[in-house]
Amino acid sequence: MKFYAALLSAILIASPSLQACEPLSAHEKEMRRLDKELAKAQKKLARAKARNPELFIKDGRSERSDIQMFVREHEFESATSTYERLMEMDVDNGTFVDEIEQSALDIVGRFSDKAILKKIQAYQFLAVVKPDNATYLERVEALRESVLKRAQTAKTGLRAEYDKVEGITWYYPKIKTTDPTAYFYIGTKEGRGPWLRLRVDWDSQYGWLFVNQVSAWHDGEKETLVAGDFERRSTSHVWEWKDVTPSERQIAIMRNLAASDEAILRFTGAQRHEDHTLSRADKKAVTTVLDAYGVLTVASELDE
Repeated sequence: MKFYAALLSAILIASPSLQACEPLSAHEKEMRRLDKELAKAQKKLARAKARNPELFIKDGRSERSDIQMFVREHEFESATSTYERLMEMDVDNGTFVDEIEQSALDIVGRFSDKAILKKIQAYQFLAVVKPDNATYLERVEALRESVLKRAQTAKTGLRAEYDKVEGITWYYPKIKTTDPTAYFYIGTKEGRGPWLRLRVDWDSQYGWLFVNQVSAWHDGEKETLVAGDFERRSTSHVWEWKDVTPSERQIAIMRNLAASDEAILRFTGAQRHEDHTLSRADKKAVTTVLDAYGVLTVASELDE
């Protein structure tokens, strides 16, 4: 038996494809967990060095390693501050400058148009690495100008309401949505970045529903969008609504609704429920505001 066990072990060692079919052992799982913990610890150490450089040996090796890690992780602001500290040291960096320039160029070339803030940060880093290359600063300025123009265009695509008492400008969808519905809107104020709000409305001439939950259905999947008490008032119609700062999960649900062929909101009340199918206009309002919020957020971060 020992002979066959040894033979089987030798076959497994010589056959990676067979190994790949085997479930991970407890030891292998633990090693993977430790690798992840090590990566986290290395990142924490690098950030600690960036905050307290005087506590660490200044031979350049650690800084070069940290810069490489920050570039790989697309943390270009941290890479820039660490590189500036490296340049203050009287050390020989060899070919490191050229190598890190190429690494950053390779990464920025893979960024999509939506990652415009990362692109700007990457070119700012490259401008520090190679200050004699004017192209990098020119690209920074071109991207900044593009963002500011897009932010202005985004605002014109929304309906603005100014609250002079609070100093807040609210931006709502211009697109006429149906009732009941769910939509996003944006708040802006001098001295702070834009913020996003989610409003869910039940508007009916048929009386109170006493909504306590709204579910979102799309592509065969049902998810809870909001739950809890709604505010209420009555004029010629019954109005019930909930207005919240959306979570990442709620934003994702709304994106899915906007992208689906058929999207239904189920308003569940104390004694019954009512369904509402989102129109094309409802879906367009969601994507328009989310796109505008993304551009306005980037523009505000550039002004900081």
